[in-house]
Amino acid sequence: MVTLRPYQTDCLQAIVQAGRAGVNRLLVSLPTGTGKTVVFAHLPQALGLDRKMLVLAHREELLEQAREKIVAANPGAGVEIEQAERKADPGADIIIASVLSIGRSRSKRIERFAPKDFGLLICDEAHHAVAPTYRNVFSHFGLPDNKDLLLVGFTATPRRGDHVGLEEVFDDIVYHRSIQELIRERYLCPITGHRIYTETDLSGVHTRMGDFVQRELSGAVNNSARNALVVKNYLERVPGKKALVFAVDVQHAHDLAERFQDVSVPCAAITGEMPLGQRRDILEAFREGRLRVFTNCQVLTEGFDRPDIEAILL
Repeated sequence: MVTLRPYQTDCLQAIVQAGRAGVNRLLVSLPTGTGKTVVFAHLPQALGLDRKMLVLAHREELLEQAREKIVAANPGAGVEIEQAERKADPGADIIIASVLSIGRSRSKRIERFAPKDFGLLICDEAHHAVAPTYRNVFSHFGLPDNKDLLLVGFTATPRRGDHVGLEEVFDDIVYHRSIQELIRERYLCPITGHRIYTETDLSGVHTRMGDFVQRELSGAVNNSARNALVVKNYLERVPGKKALVFAVDVQHAHDLAERFQDVSVPCAAITGEMPLGQRRDILEAFREGRLRVFTNCQVLTEGFDRPDIEAILL
């Protein structure tokens, strides 16, 4: 049985109180590593929920992580996943669904879930909630007019890079804690940052919507000299540590992995184009310590739960 931290209990109480006050589109803002999944796994009990719960997530790893936490917090409940070839039993108490599977325009899969049967809708990584796939799901369940359904979104980043406001989906941020607060309270570990200076020239790299243009950035940074510098600083500053490396694109992830392997650091690249089974094998090898480093591009980002990671290379 999980013992909730005080801020997790406070968060649950804030959600319950807001729901009783008639506010039914709530947003929770908690930093990475604070157990957002644990919080919403305990919501059915906190609310005394007598109808079904639907959890929306956008990546397989998040679906599996949510299922693990929800099963632990709700022993005896039927918990099923709706994704790709997996079809959840509509009679299950809690359904964890891929938004891509049920939220596509004119999707027939969502019709298997009757809105009247559900009392709680969880939106994981809720900064994505303004996307059309999410809005299609909300529309199916009659939001915002359906006051019998409580929508709760969880995110570490309530401000989107494209400046689209989440107030289009949520009425209020019902609970917020900052990274600094939770480090001071010793719930998050303090971070030591090292800035590495290079000779890389980014003056010719354009930006689009606040981010570097990926193809141009890759051309500037994915070269043998800079990749060697990445590995050199890993060996000098965090040798042997379990590390997660963020690359610019898929080719950069593979090239960095090869550079680590060249100096006998057990390393693998993990990319979105890999078969799911291969991705699971790599994650298992990292969990068991057979890999010390893995590189990725936009795969192991939001919600990735790997507490034994000791270093991050950006």
